[in-house]
This record gives sequence, structure tokens and C-alpha cells, in this order.
Amino acid sequence: MKISGIILAGGLSSRMGEDKGVIQLDEDKMIEKVIHLLQPFCDDIMISANNGNYNRFELKIVNDKIERIGPLGGIYSCMTDEKSNYYLVMSCDTPNITDITIAKLLNNIEEYDVVIPIINGDIEPLISLFSKKSISKIEVEIKKKNFKLQKVIKNLDYNTIEINKSEETQKEFLNINTKEDLKKYYEN
Repeated sequence: MKISGIILAGGLSSRMGEDKGVIQLDEDKMIEKVIHLLQPFCDDIMISANNGNYNRFELKIVNDKIERIGPLGGIYSCMTDEKSNYYLVMSCDTPNITDITIAKLLNNIEEYDVVIPIINGDIEPLISLFSKKSISKIEVEIKKKNFKLQKVIKNLDYNTIEINKSEETQKEFLNINTKEDLKKYYEN
């Protein structure tokens, strides 16, 4: 069983004002924290990016095959670029996700197309595990011009792992999109 990691770093970072994946967090760049998290679980790791800022990490860089359709474009491009059984997807701006959450995703995929965390009824699609059998279904959604990741997932056969909202999960699932979020990271 082959698992490929997909790190989504192809966004515009417009709210941050600079490429957030290469912002320094403690001793690592933000994306390096995600790379280190995925390494024990994945046979290989790809970065979905549309610029050269990530070449220094010596991982496979995959450009969007379909431009301007958001995270779905990055996920789809990576899934069709690398043959795997499963694709572990993480956004580059979620450096606090724990290995426990990743293990829960892996332990709950079963025969589903995708498994995602759900916190108080809200799904977290940028931390997910997709099966290779979801590729053809994602293609159907793209042809229908349904690009919103949450809607696409709801049209797949999906499973969720329930995560109780707490102060700890707020830290774990912190998305660093703005300078204010960066402050929150250092306050925790």
C-alpha cells in the first residue's frame, strides 16, 4: 500500500502578504514542519505549488494542471501526477497538526473515497486522506465546474473522524493565513 503526501502551497497568500509556506516558524520554515509531520506516514511527498519558492526542499513540485480552481486543483493535479493507493493531504499553513490526527485518518479510510476531520459539525478538508478511487469522481465534479472542496467531498463517499473542540484542538487546527494568525501561533 503506497501513501503519497500532498502539501498544498499553491495559494496566493494574499491575506499574509508573502508566501506563507516559507515563513520562518521557530527553527523551520512553515512547510518544513508539515514535511516532518508527513514523512513517517508517506512513501513520498509532493508539494502543490505554482512558483519556485519550494524547489529548495528537494521534493517533487506539481503545478496546477487546471488553474484557478483552488485547493481542488492542487489535490487533483498531485493525485493524477503520482500513482498511489492513498493521498494524505495537508495545507502548508497547518503546522500544528499532530501525528495522532494523521493516524486517525489512516485508521478510518476503510472503503471510503476520503476521510476528513470534523470539529463541531464543520469539516476540515485541507487535512484529509483520499483514496485513489476518488480521482474519477473528482474529475466528474471538475467537469461540472464544482470547484469548492467541501462540496466535492460531500459528493464523495466520505468518512469523518470526530474531534472535540477544545483549546488544544484550536491550537492544533490553527491555520496561519494572516499576521494575526502568526501572532496566535507564538502565543500558544
